[in-house]
Amino acid sequence: MRCNGSGTTLLWIALLASCLVGCSHTNTEHGNTAVSLPVTDVVNQPRWKTPSSAFLGERNRCIDEELARRNLNGFGDDVDTTYTHGAPQGVATTLDRYSYVLKRQPDIATSCTKNPVDLER
Repeated sequence: MRCNGSGTTLLWIALLASCLVGCSHTNTEHGNTAVSLPVTDVVNQPRWKTPSSAFLGERNRCIDEELARRNLNGFGDDVDTTYTHGAPQGVATTLDRYSYVLKRQPDIATSCTKNPVDLER
């Protein structure tokens, strides 16, 4: 018996189609990018914790969005405010800038800062 190739091709197509229909390894409950991390309520058991740098990055993103929404400059002042040395006195780094904004804009501080311990519960 001689195979001319068309039977083999049909077999591969049928096999591929059954795999595509039958495969259910994707997690559609949480989407394709979700990752489930183990969490335990048992005392003295290790838990997965979000790195503190992630909270800091989220806080800084929130501050920048609030400043833009309120039409304020990067220091929380009116957009047309100018500074003698390009920044308010005492603000030399990016971290200083965020601290400056949080001190001068308490409502932004309240809405953009959260206690990481409370968020992990």
